[in-house]
Amino acid sequence: EKIMEELQTRISQLNVKLDEKDAYIKRLSTGVHRGINLANKAHQYLQQNIHTSQMNLLATIEK
Repeated sequence: EKIMEELQTRISQLNVKLDEKDAYIKRLSTGVHRGINLANKAHQYLQQNIHTSQMNLLATIEK
């Protein structure tokens, strides 16, 4: 009887720890996704600006 109570208590404690770690992983994952999205937006912005600059340079050279 006592062993069963101790096991149930330990299982409950482990479940709480697991829930905490799960929440931490979800927060971490959200942060990673935001970082990736930001990097993609920065990449697109730079690509567009570089392309525009190249076209302007080409137009200037052709004049």
